[in-house]
Amino acid sequence: MKSNKHNEKKLVRMAMTQSSALIACAWLVCASVHAAWVVDPSANVQTRYSDNMRSQSQSEQSGTETTLGVQAKLSQISEISEVSIMTGADFSKYSGVDGFEKDNRESFFLEGRAKRQLQRSELSLRTSFRRQDTLRFFRVLEPVTAVEAITEADNEDYLPGELAVEDELITGVAADVGSSDQLVQRNRFNIRPSFSYTIDPRTSFTLNYGFYDSSYSDVPPASRLQDSQSHQVGIGIRRATSPRNYVSLNINRSRFEPEFNLDSDSTNVQIRWQSRLSAQTPLTLSAGARKTETDFYDDSGGLFSGRIDHQLSSGSMFFLVERGLTGSGYGSQVENDRLSVGYSNELSDRVSWKISGRAFRTTKLSNFQQ
Repeated sequence: MKSNKHNEKKLVRMAMTQSSALIACAWLVCASVHAAWVVDPSANVQTRYSDNMRSQSQSEQSGTETTLGVQAKLSQISEISEVSIMTGADFSKYSGVDGFEKDNRESFFLEGRAKRQLQRSELSLRTSFRRQDTLRFFRVLEPVTAVEAITEADNEDYLPGELAVEDELITGVAADVGSSDQLVQRNRFNIRPSFSYTIDPRTSFTLNYGFYDSSYSDVPPASRLQDSQSHQVGIGIRRATSPRNYVSLNINRSRFEPEFNLDSDSTNVQIRWQSRLSAQTPLTLSAGARKTETDFYDDSGGLFSGRIDHQLSSGSMFFLVERGLTGSGYGSQVENDRLSVGYSNELSDRVSWKISGRAFRTTKLSNFQQ
């Protein structure tokens, strides 16, 4: 009976996910109809070595993963709107790791973004669905980096509200990406609408919502991996203190709902400072505090992040340090510390290479957690 209820819950969750994805894609397609669509295909080959490919309680295993990926981006830009849809598939082979029943794997993703500019406000939507292994990640290929966008901007007041997309292993927020001991399929869906309003030329207000769904398939009977859903509501105010500096205050309330473990509610408050130190160097710093509550324990702690990008004559580099609260695949919220660094270089308009690395640590919030 328990198994049937579990399967029914998964079917309902998948139906909700697919329905939400269809609604989001319809919104994306209808957001703009007056500009031409541009198709930008890309491909990549990469080999990743990790001394911690399979994390276990007493030991760890090293291994190598070689991936061939193909991607395509469909975009449409007009004076008042911007729409982009990205999709891709990866074919991977693991080497040097013991105990895999199938070392050849396939993964895919679909991601959509849209913005609509009104007279004094802006509507935006981001949504994505990813099906991938617990031991790997997606490298999303972006034709323009955040630093390049700054150097090409004509407006001296320009400062990006969001940095360029990097691969989620290096700059993502998932606690267990690339660090599970089991090779199973993981499905992730999220949809994040937001609304911003310009109060005056230097001050803006933002309201956003996020829904996140994570589920697993082909899970062994003894596995502790479990499905989960999360909801997050945020409000923020952002003010320009100078043509190159912005300060913002953000308040977020979130709820983490794992399949079997305790639900948890969290509130966090952060102050963020964004600055363009030069035409080639944007800097973002933030600091704050959070409180997490369940039926059995309360926990509080600090949050912080810092990122600097720099454009060189031969390429671009970034440095990221962060402490955040994230949900793991084992049904618990954990404190996650990460240190990441990367360098990329474009050999031509169509060929580029990149090297990056990270160090990370996750810490449980209470002895009630496993």
